[in-house]
Amino acid sequence: MIKLRSATVQDEYKLWQLRCDPEIDAQFFGEAPELVEHRKWLMVVFASRKITLLIVEIDGIFAGQVRLDDKDDTVTISISLTLEYRGHGLGSEIVLKALEHTDKDVIALIKRGNIASLKTFARSGFGAITEEVSDKLEDIGDCCEEREQ
Repeated sequence: MIKLRSATVQDEYKLWQLRCDPEIDAQFFGEAPELVEHRKWLMVVFASRKITLLIVEIDGIFAGQVRLDDKDDTVTISISLTLEYRGHGLGSEIVLKALEHTDKDVIALIKRGNIASLKTFARSGFGAITEEVSDKLEDIGDCCEEREQ
């Protein structure tokens, strides 16, 4: 059974390990941090009213994370799963559960080569990929998808 719950300080190390996974790192827009930097970032996340960090558990086992960043009019979503849970078609169900945590339009920023995520978000009801990306992302060739609530 898939369950999403709010992240806690006890999740710090597992979240950091997930972030440092080479396959996941390749899909991020920045380099994997050292543990001390990750800890600082996590404290900022916990203090923020604009970021929701959810832990994905499958049958009570840590399986990944979902992050929702409130950007006033929209929410940006990202999802990362541990190696054991990738490729089993679970992403769409996880995304749909995460969408229950917001009533705003949701955007997923996904690198063009991340076929698994593109398929996951398409199965979750996200619309067409658009080439209109922010200046920050434009130079690394990323794309985004939108899903209206």
